[in-house]
Amino acid sequence: MAGNQISNFDILRDGINVNFIRKISDLNDDAIKILLSVYICEIIGGLKQMPTKLHKIELAKELIKTNYNQNKILDLCSISQSTYFKLKKEIKNDR
Repeated sequence: MAGNQISNFDILRDGINVNFIRKISDLNDDAIKILLSVYICEIIGGLKQMPTKLHKIELAKELIKTNYNQNKILDLCSISQSTYFKLKKEIKNDR
């Protein structure tokens, strides 16, 4: 994703009502947004407006930014090792 371009994933993530979710969860805001976004994307995956893999890439990016364990990211997001390193390089270049 280039620059400040807003994707459908970002719109979906930003539209989640965190206050409602907080009533049923002990997670922090970012974790709630990421996990619910992934769940919703799983439900609507394959629609023309939302490619089926985009949510996994976005989740992987967020986890890489937090220095989460590489093997756990690969397993949780179902991405390849080469995709992991491409994302890591992209994040490094964005900083």
